[in-house]
Amino acid sequence: MQNQNLSMQLPIALLGQSEMTMRVLLEREIVEQERYIKETLQLLDLPFKGTFHPTVERKQNVFSVKMKSLFRQDDFERVQKAFPKGYVLSTNSFIANSIEKQFLRIAIPNQSTRWVHLSELFCASQFRNAAMTLPIALGVNNHDIHIVDLVTQTHWAIKNDTPATTCKGLQLVLLSLLFRQTPEEVQLVWIDSANASDSFLKEVIAPYSFTTATNPQEVLQALIAENEKRLQAQTYSPRIVVCISDAYALYQQYPEQWNALEESFKQGIHLIGSFTDYVQQQATVKKVVDFHKVFDTMLEYKRDSTLWYERTEILAPFFEETIFEKIVAFRKGEISQKRILIKESYRVRELEKHIDKLLKRRKRDRKHSANEKLSVKTFKEALAKSLVYAQLCGSDEKVALPLFAITRFFNSSERSLFEEMLLRIINEATYLTDDTPKKISNVAYVDFLEKSGHLLINQEAVYSRALNGKIAPFVIDRSEFLPATFSIGISPTKIVCPIFDTLPNTDYPQLSKIVVALRERITNLVEPYNIKEIAGEVLRKPSLAKELTPIALIAEIEKVLSQQTFQLINK
Repeated sequence: MQNQNLSMQLPIALLGQSEMTMRVLLEREIVEQERYIKETLQLLDLPFKGTFHPTVERKQNVFSVKMKSLFRQDDFERVQKAFPKGYVLSTNSFIANSIEKQFLRIAIPNQSTRWVHLSELFCASQFRNAAMTLPIALGVNNHDIHIVDLVTQTHWAIKNDTPATTCKGLQLVLLSLLFRQTPEEVQLVWIDSANASDSFLKEVIAPYSFTTATNPQEVLQALIAENEKRLQAQTYSPRIVVCISDAYALYQQYPEQWNALEESFKQGIHLIGSFTDYVQQQATVKKVVDFHKVFDTMLEYKRDSTLWYERTEILAPFFEETIFEKIVAFRKGEISQKRILIKESYRVRELEKHIDKLLKRRKRDRKHSANEKLSVKTFKEALAKSLVYAQLCGSDEKVALPLFAITRFFNSSERSLFEEMLLRIINEATYLTDDTPKKISNVAYVDFLEKSGHLLINQEAVYSRALNGKIAPFVIDRSEFLPATFSIGISPTKIVCPIFDTLPNTDYPQLSKIVVALRERITNLVEPYNIKEIAGEVLRKPSLAKELTPIALIAEIEKVLSQQTFQLINK
């Protein structure tokens, strides 16, 4: 077998194909979702046209249901209560409001798109026909396959939740290259300080090897020499992809050599380093900063099979641990093409049973959520969720910044910090017993009376202040599919901030950048315009994301929110 044909002769069936692909299962789930919507609307005695038009996404499907007669507001509220919270979408559009009253938009989370097999990605036309030099199929984002051209990237650092996933990201990159590239197009290097990598993996990449050296220091010297040679010759072919297991520890051993390769990607030498938590390796701030000067592009491989890349959540593909062993056996002729394509029917049947359970679980989960006992934890989480939908605005209310929209700038770690910040703010909020305000931080017990639904905190009856200033008993609204937390909210949801009126503001540099961008966007607009849509449009700009420091932004938001007095309200 000629080396140049090794890659192209690897059949995708080696990865372990199945008829039960994510897309096939999704089609089945859409049918179940449509049936659920129809049954619910029929129970409400609301006439609708039979054809639904779903907009398919990975996390949810949005169904547009045309009603046979115009909706009244109380009909819409009935539908909202019949479905779990957040399923029924509403519009605030002035122009579209009268038209969209003819339609219901219902978003239902997907269960069958919680995994995707690597063979599905490699079979897809998006990957097979990608107009890229070194396409890497990272997985599936909310809409499509997420493919990145490695030649357009700086060096990668793949941070892993657990040691068990340390090599998963590296293997994913290798497989994308092996099933697309020839040894003439790309050369591979595997660096492992403990020399504990899979022997089959090393055998698979042998025909692509840039060097036969195995000692990390010797490999680094060879790469530095090659980089200098290419720099003088102004060339970048063939591409060299260097996979480094335990990259952070290896960087600390040979910092000068790694620093010499900081811009080697310009000469076609691409470094991909994988590592686990810094804390386990006694990291200092300086060491981490120095490491990321070389390994600049950050990816996070999570234990739940999600991959975070440039603040985009991606569902990482599944592939068997034995894939490299299979490739070796195939090259030796021990596995024939015919044998690979034999369908393992028992595996298909087992998978069908598993998916049936997933599809049936949705209704059971909704009932379980509705019957879940109210606790201090769920109580505070409900308040935090309510707060995340608050918005910051100026005194003229011409621009507004919804807090939930800011989360698009955060990776998973920063989202956790943001959620912790919201809980700190919630702890300073107050609730009423009679006419006496008390702090949420003192809450040790939460429940409600079964018959009346009256909320109890620390064994005392809770009251809520109405818009007219009067106080009334805080009553939990219960139904078969609505959890007790559905009635719990926080006020105010519109927070006037001086920063929106006085710019620039040196005390809030991060928020100032966002507010300036918002005000620039509305400069030439004629009112009325949709404030939320404008905010979403501005916050999606990559140029703005590059200017912001997420952790500093979270600190500024906490400073703003801590100056506000929040109260528990009955939604």
